[in-house]
Parts: sequence; C-alpha cells; structure tokens
Amino acid sequence: MSNKNPLRNYIEKIGLPSCIEHEEAVLSALIHDKAVIDQLTERGVGEEYFHSPIMRSIYLACKDLVGQGKDIDLVSINAYLKQNHSDESITNAIFKLEEMASFTLRISTHIDGLIEFDQRREKTLQSIKSFEESYNGKFTVLRNEEIISSLESWADIRNMEIKVEWLV
Repeated sequence: MSNKNPLRNYIEKIGLPSCIEHEEAVLSALIHDKAVIDQLTERGVGEEYFHSPIMRSIYLACKDLVGQGKDIDLVSINAYLKQNHSDESITNAIFKLEEMASFTLRISTHIDGLIEFDQRREKTLQSIKSFEESYNGKFTVLRNEEIISSLESWADIRNMEIKVEWLV
C-alpha cells in the first residue's frame, strides 16, 4: 500500500482554505480607520490569520505604523513597505484596498471570516498530520471492544438534543 498522503496531494493541488475577500475587506477598513487594529487585537487576530503573503505584509506594516504612533494611509504604508523591499504587487494591492473602502462597512463580519478560515486551515493541517501518523504507525489502535465501550450508546445518541444554527 502506498503511503502517499491523498490529503496532502489535495491541499497541494487546491491550496489551504482561505478567503482573500475577508482579508482585503479587513485591511481596507484598517487603512481608513486605525481603530480597526484594536478590534483585531480584541478578537485575537494576528498576522497568521492573513493567509495571503501580500495581505500579511500590508497588515504587519499597518500594525507597525500604529505601534510607532503614526497614521495609516496609502503613502505611509507604501513607504514602509518599500523600505522592506516590497515589490510592485504589494503596491498594486494597497491601491486596490483603497478603492474598496465603501464596501467594508460590516468589519465584524469580515473579522469573523478571518477567524473562520484560520480555523479551517488549522483543521486541515491537523487532518494531514493525523492521516500521516496513521500510515506511519505513530500511534497504536486499541482493541475494538475498548473503543466501542468508550463510545456513547446509539440510544443515548438518538436522545441527545442537538441544536443547529443556520447562517445565511
């Protein structure tokens, strides 16, 4: 049996879960209102929540500028990033974010999106690791009786109250 991980192949083919629209919306709002950095901090959102390397660079630039007590605007972000040898794709992204300002009124929704996709990436990476460990014998499997005895009975499962919230 081949030990090639199909999950890893799938991720290499399509990439980890991400949503560039949420990243862009949050950064667009941040460029226009540096108080957004406080909302991100309160929610525990850091650089790792920005999957796109370009968006991560822009976020870090904004965070550093705010930390230095400076205002955030296109010129200051661009100058900061040029000091760090950024390329033209970052400059183009900054100008695109400036144009998006009117579309980012519900910043909390986009922050929720950043958190959700970070959690999805984490679960995906955990799945790959578990899959590889199962093929490479990194853990032992208990006897079936021990596994079954540790599970809820089917009657208990049927009687559980499970509430589902639908998001539209």
